[in-house]
Amino acid sequence: MTDTSSIKVQEVRNGLYRIHWIFSEVMKKELGEYKEAFHLSSGTQSHQIYTINYHIKSANGKDSKQGGKYEYSITVAEKSECQPISRDASSSNPKILDCAYLFMDNKFAHGNEIPLNKITAGKWMMKCVHPTYREHLTLWMDFGADPHLNENVMDVMKGLSEMFHKQILCDIQFEFNDGQTIGAHVSILSARSPVFSAMFQSGMVESQTRRVIITDISTEVFRQLLIYLYTGYAPKLEEESMTPPLLEAAEKYGVEILKNQCCTDVLQKRVSLDNSINLLVWSHMHSITKLFEATMEFIVRNLRDLCYQPQWKKLATDFPDLCVMATQRIAGPPTVTIESDSDD
Repeated sequence: MTDTSSIKVQEVRNGLYRIHWIFSEVMKKELGEYKEAFHLSSGTQSHQIYTINYHIKSANGKDSKQGGKYEYSITVAEKSECQPISRDASSSNPKILDCAYLFMDNKFAHGNEIPLNKITAGKWMMKCVHPTYREHLTLWMDFGADPHLNENVMDVMKGLSEMFHKQILCDIQFEFNDGQTIGAHVSILSARSPVFSAMFQSGMVESQTRRVIITDISTEVFRQLLIYLYTGYAPKLEEESMTPPLLEAAEKYGVEILKNQCCTDVLQKRVSLDNSINLLVWSHMHSITKLFEATMEFIVRNLRDLCYQPQWKKLATDFPDLCVMATQRIAGPPTVTIESDSDD
């Protein structure tokens, strides 16, 4: 069998690229350092060339795969021979932009992205530790919108927003437990959500009746989700009672950027002594890795104050594993090898 790897690049919207590196059989099994180049060969940034450096090594200094953990290091950098091309404002060619945000899919918690930190201009890096190997790597590079397109984009978004708010030419109706209905447009929802796209193309009853009954999401939360799909902005995103259920709705319908905004832009910044224990449990129950880690780190730093709260006693009773995890993180790694429990 030929041992090869490949990188596929797709511009999923103006300025947002998906880079999917399918690993070779060797990369899936052997420790080492691997490097590949990719070219943004189409779309708004078609002149850009980058390299990915993927390095996997044993995190505990052992070269054994039995019970060990592995440290991943991902580095993305512009190729030195590829200089960004500056464009005159009067030029008809698109302007080459700097990448505004670069993150990778989290293999170990589906749907939660891991951001890469910008080290220098044109270079990003991240490290993580996990007990299993990867079989592929998916990166997302967001350059944002070309500033020369902003006026046209805003005009388009205004038109879409008016279609939704004035309920013009709606061809799908969402019905809620409180008796309210909200109209929308199949083509727009399908373009913005892979779940809606599958729903309306799969022959499900909703695609025939053009009626969808929503029982697990409140009317206002769902309205905010729809507004985001039309405009890229949810007006009530930062309301304390809105953010968690909106994140859950974004997760259900595969709206990853909204989910990331709820987590990174709002909830992670909101962690406090009053809500950290509840946020830890909630992020654990919903597998929101970034929020869970940020909350656990806060709890570890402030455990002296938190352990006397009634919520901590309830946490110890209902989720003892989380208390053990916090204690182990405070204690640090063991100084001797600890044998894991077995059924022998």
